Amino acid sequence: MRKWTSDILTLQKFDMRLRDLEVKYRTIPQEKSRMKEELEAAAGVVRKAKEHLQNIERSIRSTQSDIAQLNDKIRKTQTQSTMVKKNAEYQAMLADIEATRTRISELETREIELYDEQENAGKALTGAEKDYSAAERAVKAELADFDTLISEIKEEVLKLKRDKKRFTTQVDLNVLEIYKRLLESDRKGKPVVPIVNGACSNCLLKVTPQTMNAARKGAVVQCDNCSHIIYDPDSQPDYE
Repeated sequence: MRKWTSDILTLQKFDMRLRDLEVKYRTIPQEKSRMKEELEAAAGVVRKAKEHLQNIERSIRSTQSDIAQLNDKIRKTQTQSTMVKKNAEYQAMLADIEATRTRISELETREIELYDEQENAGKALTGAEKDYSAAERAVKAELADFDTLISEIKEEVLKLKRDKKRFTTQVDLNVLEIYKRLLESDRKGKPVVPIVNGACSNCLLKVTPQTMNAARKGAVVQCDNCSHIIYDPDSQPDYE
């Protein structure tokens, strides 16, 4: 491998690492937002579970109030029946009392069902609260990790840029100019790629025999199709 190739590949390692760090840094706010949304979703489950339990408790109180009112109605009707002289009116009161007792029985059955629902809703709320607490702890820990990661990324980026700046001075200027242009135009690929099985490993198209011969001799060549800098990894070094 020629010196210019080794130098530009080293420079490319700096830039690829910087690019990876940049991508990672840009994804951090999205990840933070995603975690906060997940935590809010868990909080929403708790709120719904709590509202459901509260609705059941209100229904229980309402049912108990209805039962108490109906019992009071029976007592009043029984008191009034003692003063009734007409049999038909008395029988009507007895029928009303019986109907009221039937309604009370229905409400008492419903009250028992509501207590069962209350127990299940309470368990669901407890589970939701536990899930939220676990999610909250996890999110806090991950957010703290992200803060640490941000500091580490910034520190590494500064070091890479310093090292890259020092190293760039020894790179062939002609190669460097082409490399910078390719680096700027292709934000995902690598500007410098090897020739593999007679093809450019960037676009995967076969290189021309003339280009292949030049690459074997260690010349600075570009792919005839994608213009990326290509090199023959088996070319002989021009330095010890």
